[in-house]
Amino acid sequence: MCSRLFMLINDRPAVVSHSRDLGFFIQGADRARYPIQHCPWCGDLLPKRIADGLIAPEHEHVRILDKAKGVVTPEDCYALFGEPDYDAPFPDDNGMPTDLRNIEYYGISDWYTLEFYFTPPDYRRFVINAKPIPLLEDAEP
Repeated sequence: MCSRLFMLINDRPAVVSHSRDLGFFIQGADRARYPIQHCPWCGDLLPKRIADGLIAPEHEHVRILDKAKGVVTPEDCYALFGEPDYDAPFPDDNGMPTDLRNIEYYGISDWYTLEFYFTPPDYRRFVINAKPIPLLEDAEP
């Protein structure tokens, strides 16, 4: 089975989810849930039960979200999360720096990365991304 399914499940909110009681399912319109038995990407049969360690604990996304919501300035990033893994102006289509500052953290979680974007005087937003989970034959070196 490929890791794309698990990366999508860990990306909240996602249309594909997993429940220990229901197994794998796709979230449809009006909160309807449709069970799936095969991976939509590789076609492999999905396991009845999954091993611990493939799906992020639900509290982990909430932990990062709650902490990130308090960030208003780039200085807040440093105060709450420490030295970032990336801090540079966001490039335009020609690769030239813009006034949009991009600060990223890759090691704050085993499951998620966190990206912040700031433009003076008061624009700010953040994005929480699920990390890919290397599994078996599609694991990256």
